[in-house]
Amino acid sequence: MDNSKLISTLMGELKSSSVVRSLIPMGYVAGLPILSIKNDNLCATIPFLRYKITGETDKTLVFPIRYLIEYSLPHKQVVQFKDLSCDQAFAKVDFAKACGLFRHDAVKNLNREQYANLKSSTLRDYDKVVQFLIDDSDYSLNDEKLMIQHLSTILEPSLLPMYRFINSEFYNKYLNGVNHEQD
Repeated sequence: MDNSKLISTLMGELKSSSVVRSLIPMGYVAGLPILSIKNDNLCATIPFLRYKITGETDKTLVFPIRYLIEYSLPHKQVVQFKDLSCDQAFAKVDFAKACGLFRHDAVKNLNREQYANLKSSTLRDYDKVVQFLIDDSDYSLNDEKLMIQHLSTILEPSLLPMYRFINSEFYNKYLNGVNHEQD
């Protein structure tokens, strides 16, 4: 099995996935995956959130992550679905209230093509770490630094607290140094 583009492929398949269509309401989009190892299984948790266009430049509303679908890799088997609005740990989160604005300062000067390229590069970073974890392929400190750089640039600052709560290990490894101004 070729694991070289596992995350990129998974993310590309989400919109047409019958599982996603049956569990995730229309209007929600996938955020960046959260990687974890559970009982010796590599997992990718895909967060789903929504955005609301206001018509003003750089004023698209970002809402909290509401749903999670966890996949076991490399077979992309769904192992868990969670609606965070039913989780006591998120009882104080108002999922109907925006938590931030898109575009944050780190991506404000990127045009559409540059942003798409950054997102593609970030997914390739995920692919590389996943291939390393599954196939023991080459992965260097520079690869890790690049993933940290890309993630810290593209991820919405208003979502950082949720990423930290969902998986503190992933957060501490890849996002702990992120210091965006909150919108």
